[in-house]
Order: sequence, then C-alpha cells, then structure tokens
Amino acid sequence: MLGITNQAHSNPPAANPLRYKAHERALETYQIAKRVTQAHRESFLSYSDSQRILDRTRYSLDRRTYYNIRQRPMSSISSKSDLFNGLVAALEEAEFKYSLRFEETTDSVNNVIESRSQQIFFLHPAQIHLDQQFLPDFVFLIDSTFNTNSLNLILISILSIDNQNHTVPVTMSFARSESKVCFDFVFKSINEWIFKPKTLSIELPPPRVCISDQAAGLHASAPSAIPFTKTQCCDWHMAQNIKKRLAEKRYTKEEREKIMGTTWDYIKSSTVAEVAESKARLYAQLKSDEISYIERY
Repeated sequence: MLGITNQAHSNPPAANPLRYKAHERALETYQIAKRVTQAHRESFLSYSDSQRILDRTRYSLDRRTYYNIRQRPMSSISSKSDLFNGLVAALEEAEFKYSLRFEETTDSVNNVIESRSQQIFFLHPAQIHLDQQFLPDFVFLIDSTFNTNSLNLILISILSIDNQNHTVPVTMSFARSESKVCFDFVFKSINEWIFKPKTLSIELPPPRVCISDQAAGLHASAPSAIPFTKTQCCDWHMAQNIKKRLAEKRYTKEEREKIMGTTWDYIKSSTVAEVAESKARLYAQLKSDEISYIERY
C-alpha cells in the first residue's frame, strides 16, 4: 500500500510506482526476464535476438539493462566459436553494423551437421557516412595483420584518405585465413554496406585504385569482386619483399643496403625517365634470378 511518510514532502506520489527501477525489479515478470537474459548473456546472444525470445514473456528489458546484466568472465570461455559470438555481442552493444560468413559441414546426404563462423566484417554507421564521401572514385588500402589476438584470427584493415589528407578507417574484418573466399566476402560486404545499401538514393562509383600487398587470395578475388578497380601493390610491401629476397639469396649486408637505396629510388620515380634510369641502376646490382623475380611480380 502506498502512503505519505514525510508530511513535509511537497511532491505527490507517482501515479505509476513502477516507473521507479526499485519497484520494477520486484515484479515477477522482471525476475523471469532477468533469469532468461542471464542465460542469453552467457550464450552471447545479441540484444535484438534476446528480445525476440523475451517477447514471449510479455516483458522486455531496455538495451542498457540487458548489457549491464553480469555475464561469466571471458577467462572461463574456451570455445573459439564462443569468442566469435562474444565479438558479435560487443559490436551490437556498440551499435556497429556487421556481416558474418559461415562454412557448413554436411553429411553424405547433404544435411548440415555443423555451421561454423569463419569471418566477421564490421563498421560503424559513422564510418559508413565517411566512406560514402571518400571511397567512391578514389583509393583504398587493404592489409592483413597477424598475431593480434589469442584466436590467431587475421585482422583485415581497409583505409582511405579524406580531402584533408587524413586517414579514414573504412572497415575491418576478422577472418581465419587469407583465402579468395575471404576477400570475396570483404568486397561483397563493402558493396552491400557502403555502395549499395537500401537507404542510399544515388549510385556511387567504385573506387579507382586498391593498394595491397601480394596476398594470393586478394589477387585471385579482385578481378571478379572489384572489376572496375585497379589493383596496385603497396610500395612498402614491394620493398620488404625485395629485402627478404636479398637476405635469402645471401647478398652481403653492404650489397643489401646499397640495393635497397636504389630500390626506393626506383619505387619513388615520378617520371618515365626516372623509372628507366633507376631501373637500369637497380638491375646492374642484381643477379639474374632477382631480376626475373622483380619482372615476374
């Protein structure tokens, strides 16, 4: 029963006492929702998936309450698939957009017996806004980084440049490999989220140039996935590949330092004449196998 315990208080009692969290938490339906949600959090369900289930209890929790419910510590998680699901939950909590790629295992009669997540692509709505301004008809750089996490997932980063020469983080993806299908998925997701979302009323031109390393999967994917974008090898990666080749072929330290200086002159040449001159100097310092390597790659 509600009543006034302090006669000096000037505010009348609330018409609906359940507006206060302290009262709301006493409801049986809230306790049911909390118990169900606890299991959802431990299973790393996203907020939207959880609410679809909670609708059957005729009670729903707001997003803040849902993500504030305590879940088991990350140290107790042993399954790699659990951690992928955990990443999805964290991304949704931060209101990121994402796409998942799965690989299915089937039995002899083509029934799916296992579906395992292989890759996640994600970006924030604020990124999409910037990407739609600076990615079309321009350039982007794509690179993969290893050893960034305990799952040995590869981090694929895509960057561009804005009109003030600042770096624009376009999007990222965690993947289990650098295969062709991995980059097919990245380019497909870029197209769906940035260039052809349902909310976009105009047609955006594709990027002109993709700068990358020499990843075989990327170069196998690019001709069909981004047919109107020219692929160009990153100059830093080119120089590192030549440096590694020189060390493997037992060039002396002095020879390697001199050749790398000439290599950068060649890479940074800005005219046809400079290219011809620096190329001639570089080839004069190399053995025939290394010349063939540069011509081939």
